[in-house]
Amino acid sequence: MENDLAGTAVARTAEPGLAGRLGILFTVALWGSQYPLTHDLAQRWDAYTIIAVRFPIGAALLLAIAALRSGGTRRQPAEPVTFARAALLGLAMAAFALFFTLGLAVGDPVTCAIVAAMAPVNAALVAWASEGQAPPRSLLLPMALAVPGAVLASVQLSGAPAPGRALEGGLLVLAAQACWSWYSIKAQRWLRGWSQTEITGRSLLWCCPYTVAAWSVAALAGATYADWRTSPGLDAALFALLTFGALVLGVLLWNMAVAGLGITLAALHLNLIPVVAVATGYAMGLAPRPEQLAGALLVIAGVLIAQRPALLSGRRTP
Repeated sequence: MENDLAGTAVARTAEPGLAGRLGILFTVALWGSQYPLTHDLAQRWDAYTIIAVRFPIGAALLLAIAALRSGGTRRQPAEPVTFARAALLGLAMAAFALFFTLGLAVGDPVTCAIVAAMAPVNAALVAWASEGQAPPRSLLLPMALAVPGAVLASVQLSGAPAPGRALEGGLLVLAAQACWSWYSIKAQRWLRGWSQTEITGRSLLWCCPYTVAAWSVAALAGATYADWRTSPGLDAALFALLTFGALVLGVLLWNMAVAGLGITLAALHLNLIPVVAVATGYAMGLAPRPEQLAGALLVIAGVLIAQRPALLSGRRTP
């Protein structure tokens, strides 16, 4: 889920705490491993059911944690949250969840993780389209590396078979990242004043009507399936890990990392997500293809170059 859950700039402390470092490492592990794990689960459960199960549970847990952390004192957003804004944020979150899970269901999870690493470039383009903020010229070189890298990771040039339709899966994840970037920009503006945990929990809650509607339409169309008998123990563990781990614990650990390290340094660690996805996939028998490794190097290089100005600025921040 990826790269902008916190979304607010928190000043980096002079001596990053151990909690922040551990938080970002566990966050990367949870978010990186979800690519091959979701792909595996989606071979037995359809994407609509996976979303319909995970998101209401995640919303309830995050809102409960936010209430406990506030000590019963509920903070109010800077301006009232209208029904239209809540509906739009819920729709954007639901579209992200649907595209992301469908991409992992039909595509190659390693390729999807590499494409998802383009999030900083994707966010800059979405901000340009939705906010009129033209991307700086310094983004041209990162795009010249990241875009061909993502394309290279999505094609099959070697003899090694891909575990899914890599190109289609990559395009769906790219669309998911665009929805996430738009949601992140608007949520931080419209819900300013709430904690990041409450923002995420309420966004998940608002997207639930859409996910239920999507599941209902898919069920009527015969597009849902659920294999209850093949590996019930494994599937229960995957649902728990993807819900309580990536969706809930990942958000809390990310917030901890941002508080301890600052947004710039914490976000820099997210470039390791494709590495974790490759390692997890390899452990599950999904060996990366040569073009995926080459594409990953190009994407990560482009993302690092794109983040260099912010990193240098963060180093100068007291």
